[in-house]
Amino acid sequence: MTGQNIWHIKTQKLGEAEFQFAQTQHQPREPVDREVIKVGVGGRIIRAKIVAIHGSHSGSTGTFEISAEQIEDGLARLRAATQSVLAASIAASQSRSAT
Repeated sequence: MTGQNIWHIKTQKLGEAEFQFAQTQHQPREPVDREVIKVGVGGRIIRAKIVAIHGSHSGSTGTFEISAEQIEDGLARLRAATQSVLAASIAASQSRSAT
């Protein structure tokens, strides 16, 4: 019987200094550096890329401290771009009506 590996994951958004702790995962395998994983953070599922792994083994069980960078999905980028264009359009419209 193979052991169960425990992954303690913390994620970080690009450009932010603080990490957020994700739900602990129990995996039958060891994590791989630069692997893209799905993790639960604050009640939602996000994708993140592993950037650092620190592990230890006790018998057949491994415990891994994983640091990962959050990956913005295409929908989040599209939503942010749409909001930016909309805000610029509103500002231009208000500027024209003020003159």
